[in-house]
Amino acid sequence: MPARLMDPVGLVLACLMGAAFLGTYAVLFCWSLCISPRGGVPWFLRITSFAALALSTAHVTTSFMCLWPFVDYLEEYGDVAASYLNLTTTDQLSWSSFTLPHAPNPSKYTTLRDVIFLLTGILHDTVFIWRLHMAWDKSYLICAPSTILATTTSLIGFFAITHPPSLASVLTVQDRLRNFTNYFN
Repeated sequence: MPARLMDPVGLVLACLMGAAFLGTYAVLFCWSLCISPRGGVPWFLRITSFAALALSTAHVTTSFMCLWPFVDYLEEYGDVAASYLNLTTTDQLSWSSFTLPHAPNPSKYTTLRDVIFLLTGILHDTVFIWRLHMAWDKSYLICAPSTILATTTSLIGFFAITHPPSLASVLTVQDRLRNFTNYFN
């Protein structure tokens, strides 16, 4: 099995963007607390606002914690990975004499980050359904389709987190897509 290359650029950018959005969200959250009247905002929205801020903070924190395995990987194999990534053509690479060490397995924080992301989505879907319920004169017929979709999405999300696909099946799907797009070229 060929060695997996770790590409931290996407994860680092996601962490930085998440931190920027969390900062913006925190400022807007504090501003909304200052301008909202004390009795004018329902208690449900106040509680979910605090929960959403806490979940967003936990998500960004766990995203940064997912970078630790890569930092350890670079400390141990940084020069080998750098020489591998600097190759310009495949002719320069001799697969029999040069192999990159295996990347570390995803950390436990990756699963925690995914669960927190899913819980944040469930929380926001719940607020959306509640607002639909209140805006349409407390009609349950309006909320039913959204509730069914939100429940289905949550169940599929938890199933995807607890049963991740194997690397071989992902590569097979990528090969099929590549063959499909080559057919039309």
